[in-house]
Amino acid sequence: MTHYKTGLLFSLVIFLLTVDACAQTTDSTSVFHKKSTKSNYTNEFFMSGGVNYCTYRFMDAGLRYYRWKNDGQTVMAFAGASAGCEFSLGPANQVYIPYIGWQGQFVMLAYGMRIEYILTSEKEMYASSVEMGLSLFEFIRITGGYRFTTGKNDPLALGGFRFSAIAAFPVSFLKKTPPVKQE
Repeated sequence: MTHYKTGLLFSLVIFLLTVDACAQTTDSTSVFHKKSTKSNYTNEFFMSGGVNYCTYRFMDAGLRYYRWKNDGQTVMAFAGASAGCEFSLGPANQVYIPYIGWQGQFVMLAYGMRIEYILTSEKEMYASSVEMGLSLFEFIRITGGYRFTTGKNDPLALGGFRFSAIAAFPVSFLKKTPPVKQE
């Protein structure tokens, strides 16, 4: 039961960080300091949400972080960290899958891998996933992949093929731009 509470706490932290990223104002006191340019690089946070399927249907909510060089070409090839949680929509016994990972894009090819902690009120296990598919500048990401579970058995039958469709929104788009002064 303590693992179940740990997973819920992790999901709550991810949710609160997402809310903080959404509630930013023009000051830099927030955990995430919006889109910043330093030494010719851009840092960008994305809020993401979507659906995926692996034995059950899941809703996915998370954050992505990318950093790319401001040379006009690397926007087509970038990678960064991701964190979030999947929430099952199907079984009577709720399944939570908090995860951390690494994902990116090369031209329109999306790729990623992540480590997951799958838990219900009675069972828990670790897993890892790899994925590949199509991405449109990370705004829309459609991938297929495979989930590898640890241990000799898979009590929740979540190992195997997985499909996901994720939409992401850059946090910097929420920034209020000051009005242009006319002279």
